[in-house]
Order: sequence, then structure tokens, then C-alpha cells
Amino acid sequence: CDGNGNTATQLQNVLINDNTPPVPDIAVLPPINGQCSLNVTTIPTATDNCAGSITATTTTVLTNITANTVITWIYDDGKGNTSTQTQNVFMISDTTAPVPNVASLPNITGQCAVNVTTIPTATDNCTGTVTATTTAVLTNITASTTITWIYNDGNGNSSIQMQNIVVNDTTAPVPNVASLPLINGQCLVNVTTIPTATDNCSGTITATTTTVLTNITASTVITWKYDDGNGNTSTQTQNVVVADTTNPVAIARPTTLLLDATGAATLTIAQVNNSSTDNCGIATISLSKTLFNCANLGNNTVTLTVTDLSGNSNTAT
Repeated sequence: CDGNGNTATQLQNVLINDNTPPVPDIAVLPPINGQCSLNVTTIPTATDNCAGSITATTTTVLTNITANTVITWIYDDGKGNTSTQTQNVFMISDTTAPVPNVASLPNITGQCAVNVTTIPTATDNCTGTVTATTTAVLTNITASTTITWIYNDGNGNSSIQMQNIVVNDTTAPVPNVASLPLINGQCLVNVTTIPTATDNCSGTITATTTTVLTNITASTVITWKYDDGNGNTSTQTQNVVVADTTNPVAIARPTTLLLDATGAATLTIAQVNNSSTDNCGIATISLSKTLFNCANLGNNTVTLTVTDLSGNSNTAT
């Protein structure tokens, strides 16, 4: 404008630029530490001269990170200006041992033998459920023992737990014959049949006894004992009856006696006895008359009496 009413115009371009990248709000991002795995939930920010607060983005997956990694964060102001920042993620090694799911394992009890079929478990902070292992034999355990269970998470951490196995045998052997038969014999008895019993753990048990089993000459009672070797015993009795119901066989023979110069004679058993016998044994042999004199001239009748060990007797004349 010249002041006299005359004006002229001219155009001038004004260019406003943004060539300053965002500046991270934290100069150095702290490392992120975790056990087993982690999720990144804190997203860093930056401040831009034009856009103000900028939230970072990244191509790194931020959930269930299980290995050491480096996150590259990108701050973009939307005007073509970007800046980047890195952040370390350290997966600290697994240092926690598995924790048994049952604080104290129950005793496993059984008669004779035990098979362990229930395997205990533990929970690990990284691995989850851990099934125990052991070097112990788990089948046909016949003696009380302690099993050492090992829980291993595969990352170098393990814990152990003990479990008692109690094997009992509280049952005595049961005789195979409820009532043993009477043993009979004439004169003497030899016992050759030994009774047996059945035990829940040991199987067949052969009886023992302190009674002498050979040449038994008198009636007696045998006490049989069944011992399973585990502290359990049972007993059974058996009667042995030794009889002698047979009379001796008495045999006499005629004998001639001559009186001596005094008119006397003595008769001996040997002169009369003609091989008398008994099935069990002769105790005594006697004569009804042994002394003779002149008054006995002629035939005389003498009785030979044979008595056995059981009191049975017989005579001959």
C-alpha cells in the first residue's frame, strides 16, 4: 500500500516441518527377568516434540516368552520420524525344585508281598506335574522297606520323598487235615507219615516234633508244630496207641526126671519149655511145680505159664 490508495499483493509459502524423532522417556530400559516364562505387560513410551506421548510398538511376541531375547521397541511420531530402543529379557534358569503333591506319603501295607501301583506326583513351577521315579523294585516286595521317590523337573532341580512299605505275616499255618488220624500198632510203632499245613505266605509247611518217631513201644501223644518262619506257629496233636492183644504161644514137652541119691529131683524151665513165643516179647516163664521126690513117682502134670510184656499169658501142660 503506497498510502494513496494503491495496493499490490504477493504470495509467500511457509513450510512447517517435523524432523525430530521421539525421545524415549527412559534413557535405558531395565532388563526384564522371569522364571520359566513371562508376559511383557509394561510398554515403554517416548515424548515427541509434536505428537506428544508415543507408545512403543514391536514385532516381538510379548506373551509366554521362554528364552532369553532382546525386544526392539519402535517409537513412531507418524510424521516419518522414528527412534528405537532395546530391552533385554532374561529367562533366569529354573531354580525351584518340584513340590510333592502329598506332604507325607502314606504307608503301604500288605500280607506276605506287596506290589506298589500308585506312583506319587509333584508340581513344578515350570514343568507342571512331575511323576516320581525310583530305583526300588516295586513288585513282589516280601520284606518291609523304604522307597525313595525322586521328582526331577528336567531343569536340574529335584526333590525326594520317602514312603514306607510294611510287609506283614500275622496268619499262622492251617493244618491240611483238621483232625489227625489215630496211629495204631502192635508192640511198637514207627511214624513215617509227617503231617503238613498250608501257610498264607510260605505255602506248604511240614510239621516238626520233639517226640522220637521210631520204635515207639508205649501209647503216647505226638505234638506237631507248624512254623511259617515269620513268627507264626500252630500246633496239632496225634494219638499213637501201641497195643499187645495177642497171647503168647506156650509149648510144653514131656520130660523125664530121675531122683538123685537123696530121693529128690528139680525140674527146670528149659526142660519143659519147647520154644514158646510171643509177638511182642516174653516177660516171664514159670512152672507150677519144680521140686519132686519119691512121693511123685510116676506121671506128674506140670503147667508151663508164659507171660508177655503186656501182661498177656498162656499155659501148656
